[in-house]
Amino acid sequence: MVLGFISLLLTFGQTYITQVCIPEKISRTMLPCEFKDDHHEEGGGGGGGGADAKPPIQDAAHRRRLFSFERRMLGGGSDTPKGCHNGFEPLISVSALHQLHIFIFFLAVFHVFYSAITMMLGRLKIRGWKEWEREIAEETDGTSADAARFRLTHETSFVRSHSNPLMQNPIIFYIVCFFRHILYSVQKPDYSTLRHGFVSVHLSPGTKFDFQKYIKRSLEDDFKVIVGIPPYLWMISVVYLLLNVKGAFLFSLKHSVSCKRSNTLVYLFCRRAGYVHPVDYTPNVGTKLQSIISQMAIEIQEKHAVVQGIPLVQVSDRHFWFSNPTLVLHLIHLTLFQNAFEITVGVQIVCSYITLPLYALVTQMGSNMKKSIFDEQTSKALMSWHNKVKKKHDHDHVPPIRTKKLGECDSSPEHSPNHSGDELATGAAAIAVAQSSIEIAADGLKYYDLVEGKGPVAEKGSTVQVHFDCLYRGITAVSSRESKLLAGNRSIAQPYTFQVGAVPGKERKREFVDNPNGLFSAQAAPKPPKAMYVVTEGMRRTVIVPPEAGYGPKGMNEIPPGAEFELNIELLELNFTSLVLKRITCTLDKVHQETFGKSGCFRIVPGQYFAIDPKGRAVMIGACEKQKLVYVLNRDTAARLTISSPLEAHKSHTIVYSICGVDCGFDNPIFAAIELDYSEADQDPTEQVDNGANMLVTVPGGGDGPSGVLVCAENFVIYKNQGHPDVGAVIPRCEDLPAERGVLIVSAAIHKQKSMFFFLLQTEYGHIFKVTLDHDNDRVKELKIKYFDTIPVTSSLCVLKSGFLFAASEFGNHALYQFQAIGDDPDVEASSATLMETEEGFQPVFFQPRKLKNLVWIDQIESLMPIMDMKVSNLFEEETPQIFSLCGRGPRSSLRILRPGLAISEMAVSQLPGVPSAIWTVKKNVNDEFDAYIVVSFANATLVLSIGETVEEVSDSGFLDTTPSLAVSLIGDDSLMQVHPGGIRHIREDGCINEWRTPGKRTIVKVGSNRNQVVIALSGGELIYFEVDMTGQLMELAKHEMSGDIACLDIAPVPEGRQRSRFLAVGSYDNTICILSLDPDDTMDILSLQSVSSPPESLLFLEVQASLGGEDGADHPANLFLNAGLQNGVLYRTVVDMVTGTLSDARSRFLGLRAPKLFSIVVRGRQAMLCLSSRPWLGYIHQSHFLLTPLSYETLEYAASFSSDQCAEGVVAVAGDALRVFTIERLGESFNETAIPLSCKKESFEAAGMGENGNAEQMENGDDEENNNPLTDEQYGYPKAESGRWVSCIRVLDPKTTQTTCLLELQDNEAAFSMCTVNFHDKEYGTFLAVGTAKGLQFWPKRSFEAGYIHIYRFKEDGKVLELLHKTQVEGVPLALAQFQGRLLAGIGPVLRLYDLGKRRLLRKCENKLFPNSITSIQTYRDRIYVGDMQESFHYCKYRRDENQLYIFADDTVPRWLTAAHVDFDTMAGADKFGNVYFVRLPQDVSDEIEEYPTGGKIKWEQGKLNGAPKKVEEIVQFHVGDVVTCLQKASLTPGGGECLIYGTTMGSLGAFLPFTSRDDVDFFSHLEMHLRQEYPPLCGRDHMAYRSSYFPVKDVIDGDLCEQFPTLPMDMQRKIADELDRTPGEIMKKVEEIRNKMI
Repeated sequence: MVLGFISLLLTFGQTYITQVCIPEKISRTMLPCEFKDDHHEEGGGGGGGGADAKPPIQDAAHRRRLFSFERRMLGGGSDTPKGCHNGFEPLISVSALHQLHIFIFFLAVFHVFYSAITMMLGRLKIRGWKEWEREIAEETDGTSADAARFRLTHETSFVRSHSNPLMQNPIIFYIVCFFRHILYSVQKPDYSTLRHGFVSVHLSPGTKFDFQKYIKRSLEDDFKVIVGIPPYLWMISVVYLLLNVKGAFLFSLKHSVSCKRSNTLVYLFCRRAGYVHPVDYTPNVGTKLQSIISQMAIEIQEKHAVVQGIPLVQVSDRHFWFSNPTLVLHLIHLTLFQNAFEITVGVQIVCSYITLPLYALVTQMGSNMKKSIFDEQTSKALMSWHNKVKKKHDHDHVPPIRTKKLGECDSSPEHSPNHSGDELATGAAAIAVAQSSIEIAADGLKYYDLVEGKGPVAEKGSTVQVHFDCLYRGITAVSSRESKLLAGNRSIAQPYTFQVGAVPGKERKREFVDNPNGLFSAQAAPKPPKAMYVVTEGMRRTVIVPPEAGYGPKGMNEIPPGAEFELNIELLELNFTSLVLKRITCTLDKVHQETFGKSGCFRIVPGQYFAIDPKGRAVMIGACEKQKLVYVLNRDTAARLTISSPLEAHKSHTIVYSICGVDCGFDNPIFAAIELDYSEADQDPTEQVDNGANMLVTVPGGGDGPSGVLVCAENFVIYKNQGHPDVGAVIPRCEDLPAERGVLIVSAAIHKQKSMFFFLLQTEYGHIFKVTLDHDNDRVKELKIKYFDTIPVTSSLCVLKSGFLFAASEFGNHALYQFQAIGDDPDVEASSATLMETEEGFQPVFFQPRKLKNLVWIDQIESLMPIMDMKVSNLFEEETPQIFSLCGRGPRSSLRILRPGLAISEMAVSQLPGVPSAIWTVKKNVNDEFDAYIVVSFANATLVLSIGETVEEVSDSGFLDTTPSLAVSLIGDDSLMQVHPGGIRHIREDGCINEWRTPGKRTIVKVGSNRNQVVIALSGGELIYFEVDMTGQLMELAKHEMSGDIACLDIAPVPEGRQRSRFLAVGSYDNTICILSLDPDDTMDILSLQSVSSPPESLLFLEVQASLGGEDGADHPANLFLNAGLQNGVLYRTVVDMVTGTLSDARSRFLGLRAPKLFSIVVRGRQAMLCLSSRPWLGYIHQSHFLLTPLSYETLEYAASFSSDQCAEGVVAVAGDALRVFTIERLGESFNETAIPLSCKKESFEAAGMGENGNAEQMENGDDEENNNPLTDEQYGYPKAESGRWVSCIRVLDPKTTQTTCLLELQDNEAAFSMCTVNFHDKEYGTFLAVGTAKGLQFWPKRSFEAGYIHIYRFKEDGKVLELLHKTQVEGVPLALAQFQGRLLAGIGPVLRLYDLGKRRLLRKCENKLFPNSITSIQTYRDRIYVGDMQESFHYCKYRRDENQLYIFADDTVPRWLTAAHVDFDTMAGADKFGNVYFVRLPQDVSDEIEEYPTGGKIKWEQGKLNGAPKKVEEIVQFHVGDVVTCLQKASLTPGGGECLIYGTTMGSLGAFLPFTSRDDVDFFSHLEMHLRQEYPPLCGRDHMAYRSSYFPVKDVIDGDLCEQFPTLPMDMQRKIADELDRTPGEIMKKVEEIRNKMI
């Protein structure tokens, strides 16, 4: 448009322009080339010429023109205008005007062309940043551990790449920047750091923002500026043309362009002195931009701070020329215009591919965002909303409170789906409010009322319900009306409730909200600002909130840090109730109890199956066989539940597989059962179902569905109902599943909504199918089965209303998934409408498993189920041994390493400049949420680190940094205190510093303080007491001389509502701890004195607040505990009487070889104690009683509580020269778990013939493994094979590195069943590994095998590698192996055999074939052999070397199905498959007799009883655990603790049996157990004694789990039991704690 307008002006003004005359002398000088007067006169004339005379030819050669050949001029007419007098010439001729037209056209065309090329090349480079953006987004989501790591600034990649000592020189600095911006322009560290700075300043934390797309949008907006040619550029070009004169011209001809009369096509302009060429200032612009990045890096480096993740750059306009980032854009614009002017190429490439992308990135570091922060659609919505508000403003004729520019960060509530119409009205009214209506409150806040309130005024102490909206520039950033939903973009208007006078934002979190329209969960309540203004009921008020009263320097959502915003408040309800107490207890109350049978152990006693009517009117309890009872549920007049007498539904000669209640609406309850009739004739009519049916699933009835049941059978799902034909469909099969294997459903869940329902059924292979019924009222027309997802096999599924699926896994960890779809997308589907029957059966439907599509994994509950084997050993050389357990099954197998202690999460580790001696954290104000400083003390200095977005060293904190510190804390409400050997430094909030110096040459050695009191101990034993007065000044109040030097001291916390604490604890080197009074009446008087076993190293008061309805539902009084770490490694703990100060209830525990140092930290909002000994310990309150648990972490020297925006509750500690920040998680657990996955190689399954559809061939061809196996083995499982095929391997694993050093695959369908290490005597090869295997083992229909083998492997490379020496074939399956006297004992079926090592095979030495069934365990102790039989318990054996014979001298009297065993000399501990643990012992006289006759001569010929051994063992212990025990081992898990018998079970439980060492303990716990059985019966009503005696009467075992319930009892019941035992409740809990501490 500008081009056409200029051409139009030149055309219409041609006549007037050509009439402008200038002197001829001047016209001769305004030429681009030198004028040469060598022409001759033509036509005899002179050079004057009249009006019609043409200029000389030589003259024409000097004129400016683009084309020299003759052509018609635009305006017609002659070349020389009329009207110029003699000695004058026209300023520009008609021909020159024509040349100017052509010049303008070419200039515009080349400018647009160059601008397009520039943007294309620039966007091409910016496109390469997309991959960086994706990687940064993944790191932000938590997949990168580097994002949360603390480092010094010079260690970050951004600073390293820009740090160079030579760059301190300004000249070298810009030279380096010049070459860097050309050669290494915009690297990934530069991009990520500048992106982090932009997001941190302009966006709220946690916002997902695509910075690369924002740069592209910003560059597109800049392109609109670049491609244009504003008038000032045309003016510049005209000036250049006019000033292009001889002598002072700016342009000259290049490439020998002739200044003669010869034709010239195009002018080429080049550089001359005095003209700044674009080649000059284009690199200057790029160098400036690069210098900005380098300067940011230097500024970060100069801080010498510790940063977390990416360093934060300072975003400001000051980095740019004249503090104007847009100036760079104008320079680039001018460069492009000059490129078009001169047709240069090199400058074009530099500008487009280097300078322009650098400009696009660096100019984002200005103080303001660009309007391209919004996409096009949002910008249109903002403009539309702006226009509507403007119209409303004009219509109302109300002067606005402020003006807004279009394009600023405004948002329209009308166009947002999360805002209601009320919000729009409120926002419009807020904009249209008059200046005169603004009022100023007493605290200085400005506000105005939108709607006058008519209700009462909210006063302090009253409870109000409000809706609030925080608006920043029209954008609703925080609102109580918003809630994110899972089932759609909807909003919930949930008011916010808080108490007037309290700090808003800390009252509560929103609970989960249910809605009948869908599944969703509400997000946490938005945090309101501190300026929550009190209004009257019904009023709507807007408060203009300054930053200090709002979200301050942190910001919130769209509200940037330090921004002012508007707060709209609507008071909905006002409540003057002073206190509402709501007690929530995580306990179940028994409503009714009905006895229906002895137990569920017998097959005809009900209890195995349980079903309930969907309407809750009746329940059915069924047995495995015959018996079923139905109970009708009613309520009496008081709405209490009553249960009727049972109705019998017995049926003889039937075996039950599944029962369920049928949803028949409100008709009489109906129950369905799958039964197998094994009688010859069935008299009762039944509905015949598939022979492979195994599960029933209730179908909704009444008004919700067609009623009936789904019968899950092998390969089919069938819908059945009375009077309705069967509707069935095949279950889709996996493509690689062998044809002979069926598909069974193992778990099911139903999801119901108002208008629909569907079922989720999981098969035994882990595949989940969605089953839907197409029905019309009660008639089902079609049953559809669609593939949904694949997860590990579960035993139960549960769909939660909040949109989650909980999967209780059959083996391994349980998982929680979230629905991201409900399977509506097309997928493999089987339907009853497409069911086809062929001669071979029904046509199957195949599918290929895929990755999760409809579910997304959220979290898991760790489970050890099942524990297959367990060993206790200290392989890590720690203070306590570790438990190594083999867990899981198949692809979910793992080696779990369990360490006693709590798990921690390490947040950061950073090296310090020296070895620190202490560390503290401190807040600036008592009301601050986070700590302000980390103070680190060294031997001769103190380092102060400021906590913010980054952790950096500061020097203006007021702390003295030239001396070591003894204590740093907050004193008073807003003052800081530093205690150093020379005195006390008191730093006031106003910056005033008060110093107190020690008298004489004495120094401070120990310090104790709380918020208002300080006590220091001087060398020599003098105590000086300070207290904060009402003005905040620290005043000296008293002195006290102790008898000797002071080892440690501490002051109790100030009780709530009190001004000071009364108690001071002082530890002395004479092994005493005394309690001194700090009350004004008896200051420094001794209240109590306690003698301890060793000098105290550290003291700490720990206060437990009183609680009403604690975690266990009981009321607990306040307590004050004094903890002392003694120099002998013992933690001494006693209770301090809160009135008299006397000490009682002393307890002690050995923590380690180092004297414990005690520190107070915060855990879950409560005060806790961190004990640092040989390893760290945590003392905390859990479920209302005190626990002391080790931490699974390395040795620490000093620690303090830590709280920041990134870590709300953490610990900062020092170990050596490293500073560590960590958090403590999962309180209440006993072990910290490390899992190492175990699985076989895929090639093993292919070698075993398990691969289908050419999997082996695909692997050989090198196809992508992910395409062949899209799911992991843990999720999908191993390939399925026909019966009798085995895959087995032997793995050598280094637990320290978790790396597998050797993996041997067993070939020829062999499977390993036993192993042991053996040292053969007189052999040179050292330790061997013996492995018992079986080939082709089958368990059904009859147990059979092809052969058994014993493999002997030799250890090589320090035990990391195995080498097969030989294998020996045996006639049975070797289920047990053990070393015995330099030989190998093997249990092969019923034969016990002794082997020695041969060169090619094992050499048989002797054997005993008198064992009844199969030997499953062999234990040896000295010269005795203890053999466990599969069905007949233990046998005691001896080996007679002189006769080379094995003989049995004792066995058990009770047959046991043995699953685990452990040995002592005379005592054997075993477990059977029914969940019983028992101990048997050889009578002492029999044991002595065996030892008296070591050859066995007397016993050898003694006659056995009932074909058994001549002697019998005695049962000494019997206990029913309730779970199948798979392993037993004797070990000690605590330093100084007693040995106990540790066991593992199939359900993943770990337990221990601890032997009592005194009769008093036995009597005490026996009586305690008896009282707990009577006073605290089990919830389900089963008698405790009967349960523990399910198979055999319990004998000589105290149930520790029952005794551990004592602290959870109500206080009155605790006192009642304690009175019966003639003890106090505290003494009972102390005894229970002592026993627990001996085990773990």
